[in-house]
Amino acid sequence: MSEDFSEIGHQPDPDGGQKVNDANSLMWNGYLVFFGWILANRLGVPLPATPALLAAGALSAFGELRYSNVLMLAILATVISDSVWYELGKRHGGRILRYLCRISLQPDSCVRRAEGFLATHGLKSLLVTKFLPGMNRTILPLTGVVHVSYPRFFFFDVVGAALWAAVYSGLGFAFSEQFELALRHAKSLGIYGAIALAVLLGVGYAGYKFAVRKRLAHQLQMERISVDDLSAMMERGENVAVVDLRHPMDYLPDPRIIPGALRIEPKEFEERHEEIPRDREIILYCT
Repeated sequence: MSEDFSEIGHQPDPDGGQKVNDANSLMWNGYLVFFGWILANRLGVPLPATPALLAAGALSAFGELRYSNVLMLAILATVISDSVWYELGKRHGGRILRYLCRISLQPDSCVRRAEGFLATHGLKSLLVTKFLPGMNRTILPLTGVVHVSYPRFFFFDVVGAALWAAVYSGLGFAFSEQFELALRHAKSLGIYGAIALAVLLGVGYAGYKFAVRKRLAHQLQMERISVDDLSAMMERGENVAVVDLRHPMDYLPDPRIIPGALRIEPKEFEERHEEIPRDREIILYCT
């Protein structure tokens, strides 16, 4: 009899095993969705990454996900996508930057801001640009354009990705209870209400940036001249002053200059503007 009871005691619980398998399946599905979400965001798909990191951190606090796996997957997805942007910049240069500016909310300054930031801080820029909306996607291909070596790019990008992922997922972990409360309030709106609110906020922000850009363009509106017109003026011997205001990151790879042009870096303009003759028509050109 004791032998029979022993056999019965070691009988596997079919329901318990099924529950464990279901839990593991849900966890791995969660990891897969999280990885795909971050990868798509970093490649340019308009999926917000910050809420995903916050949610993953909160789920880690509840024991639904393992925090170390969340960090590892976020870093891996980020470095893979960032490497793609680096290679696109290295292989296609200005074309990829022009494309990014066309889809940017600040097309007039998207490259200029990134150039200035990279010129000032070097590759250390990659440690913080993931926290700066609109900056990261431009500066990544720019590092390829200026031929930064990939090992150096990889090192700084990994550290930057780790900082970015740790900060936002860590906030989700630390404030998991508040995050859960916010989710409960969001559920009260219903899925369509939450989507409508998100769309309204997005449209409102885009409309604001568009209005600011239009106002700035109106304020800066001035007479423009084509390359052919300038060439014709110079061939006719007209008295014009041409000022080259290109950023060093645009000038140094191709240091050719219009004959007779005065070369002034943008940051030097205030100190050197008196060098520009005032007795003739002044023509400025940049990137």
